[in-house]
Amino acid sequence: LFHSSTSTFTKGAQVLTACSYRVGAPGFLHSTEMKEAGYLPNNGFRDQRTALLWLQKHIGGFGGDPDNITLMGESAGAVSTAVHLHSEQPLFKRAMLMSGSTLLKGPSPMAITDGNYQMALKVLGLDSLAPQERIQKLVSMDGQQLRATLFENGVAPLVSIPLVDGDLCPVAIDFKSVMDGSLSLPGRQWCESVLLGDCAFDVSKTSSRVAREYEADKPSGQHPRTAIRQE
Repeated sequence: LFHSSTSTFTKGAQVLTACSYRVGAPGFLHSTEMKEAGYLPNNGFRDQRTALLWLQKHIGGFGGDPDNITLMGESAGAVSTAVHLHSEQPLFKRAMLMSGSTLLKGPSPMAITDGNYQMALKVLGLDSLAPQERIQKLVSMDGQQLRATLFENGVAPLVSIPLVDGDLCPVAIDFKSVMDGSLSLPGRQWCESVLLGDCAFDVSKTSSRVAREYEADKPSGQHPRTAIRQE
């Protein structure tokens, strides 16, 4: 998150604010049975929205201007920034999206989320329990254990996908609705400007290269990061 006290980044002072939020399973794992048990989806985005509302209310106490906030995000942060443009309530004045948008990692329908949820339950050893019991086990599980198990079994990326919830993520997003202008985007009315760009070494661009280097260096035991640093 970035707050600028002037209309440019080259004049005056700026107040830089970083926002911590729930990621992975704590932030985005959801399902029909979790909804029926009263749990809300997309908690990572809810954390961010809470931070933005806090800024509007309190940034003046730090010398900032609540009416002149710029939201910046890179990679997954850019996806989040794009999501907040769906808010009916104004949250910021400008937005900067670097190497990401909701076309990169947009919200999925509940049918997809339910499938990912079932895969997570299986690798966590909770799939044989009754719904209420496994939800309780899930929400009380040690966070490090949860993260490690999901990563080791390749499920972590799947449970990080946001859900079309009719609220923070009101609709599914595709290229057609973006290009023909049919995508409902309330932020068009209250966000003054949006800057789009990319980062040369963003993980979405380098992951395939790292994987190739890793496979090539496997016999020698060399870590791919070593090869990249040597370049």
